[in-house]
Amino acid sequence: MLPALETLKKCGCKLLAFSNGVEQSLRTLLGNAGVLSYFEGVVSVDDIKTFKPNPEVYAYLMSRGGRAREETWLVSSNPFDVIGAKAAQLRAAWVKRNSGAQFDPWEFEPDVVVGNLLELTAGLKT
Repeated sequence: MLPALETLKKCGCKLLAFSNGVEQSLRTLLGNAGVLSYFEGVVSVDDIKTFKPNPEVYAYLMSRGGRAREETWLVSSNPFDVIGAKAAQLRAAWVKRNSGAQFDPWEFEPDVVVGNLLELTAGLKT
């Protein structure tokens, strides 16, 4: 994961951790994993008292990230996260950690499907 996060930062991506969890808990988790320093911020839906996939949380993400909708990507291994982002008209990458997994059969599809974050960064280098 570290090489992927390093590559994403070098490509100019602004990395934000985005969670339904409490911000301090997420900071502790990322800190214990040794990756907190790769993120420019931690965005918790706890701040607005609602949860993903409510469209308000994706608007809050864009606001906190300071990027336009077309520049905001959500990257997740959780299909519900991807579906929520796509419903909010964001771009989304699904990290399909299990090769046998199927994406939930809703009207939304991810823009990109990768097996891991390194695959995602490979597409950015081209």
